[in-house]
Amino acid sequence: MTAAPVTGRQAPRLVVKILGFSFGVIATVLAAVFVLLSWQTRERLTRAIVDNMEASQLRVADLEDRRRFEHRLQAAALAESPTLKAAVDTYHAERSVGGSTAQLINT
Repeated sequence: MTAAPVTGRQAPRLVVKILGFSFGVIATVLAAVFVLLSWQTRERLTRAIVDNMEASQLRVADLEDRRRFEHRLQAAALAESPTLKAAVDTYHAERSVGGSTAQLINT
């Protein structure tokens, strides 16, 4: 029994065909999973950023409202101050006469 001489190329063996097909399927599944995970991650990140920005905008709006309210309270308190009213009246009276404003500002 002698081995048959190899002349030309032989068809790949069944094991090689199965390994090649399996590699192709596994590579395709891995690529699909990678694309799906990338897409989900991008969507989650975008949603998280949008939620964070909305929360930040609400906080800033709340702080602005609080600041406006405090300024109104300060303005109301200053408008009701008799000492401040007297000082402003004195300042305008002295200024209309032509007096020195430097001394008024210092007091």
